[in-house]
Amino acid sequence: MKLGVDKVYVINLKRHKKRKQSILDISKDKGFEFEFVEGYDNQDYRDNPEFFKNINNKFWDPAGRCTLAILCCAMSHRKAYKAFLDSGAETALFLEDDVETTKSFDGFDFKDMEVDLASLDWGVCWYGKYTEKMVVRNKITKQLHDYEYHHGGQYAGHAYALNRKSAQWFYDNTEKIKYAADVRLEFSPFKQITVGKSLFIQKHIHQYISGEDVDKEFMHFTLEDTSWWRDLKWDENNPVHISEYMIPKDYYRSKKGFKVKRLDGWEFLF
Repeated sequence: MKLGVDKVYVINLKRHKKRKQSILDISKDKGFEFEFVEGYDNQDYRDNPEFFKNINNKFWDPAGRCTLAILCCAMSHRKAYKAFLDSGAETALFLEDDVETTKSFDGFDFKDMEVDLASLDWGVCWYGKYTEKMVVRNKITKQLHDYEYHHGGQYAGHAYALNRKSAQWFYDNTEKIKYAADVRLEFSPFKQITVGKSLFIQKHIHQYISGEDVDKEFMHFTLEDTSWWRDLKWDENNPVHISEYMIPKDYYRSKKGFKVKRLDGWEFLF
């Protein structure tokens, strides 16, 4: 089965073997093919100052997170864009390895999706956000809507499609990382569209929503190289998360504008 696109890429870290097996099982059960892209693991680059040069001299994040893991995640997505561009395909879906399908997946018409993506003007198409329920704007086809940019409950980059034009732009504009991967996707010049309900969510969301026990390998690792990860303690006087291995020269509160919105966040200087 094709998922409305020509190619599917799954970003996986070598140490995450359970995640790898999980996505293999999902793809076999649902009948779609994909290619793995081995991501950059922050644990492999903590003592490599040359790697830190991949971050821009100014890095901005709405949640005040500036970590080596976020840098590695962004570069992993960029590596996946390169694989897609080198393939010669026209469209691709990018997944992170901790996804699972929702109940909306089985009834979704991916053939119609393929037709829509071929006929519409778009650059990013979202296949999923935090929960199955998504905040969307006006409906543009039977299955697709305009995307609600920068909605606070929808920052996520685990399931989205790009075309060649947008993938080339994202690849060119992530040579130096200025934003986390999910934030970069929203700060772009392209029309963004979305499915009405998430087809993919991340497994760890169950723990936050229902308190369900989730295997620790499926939890979020973007703060893994911070003191917060070790202490699990929130400091109200310093509400930022900074890598212990990639410390900025300075940081301060900063707003970023996007279309008609001004977003609160943090600017980190390197």
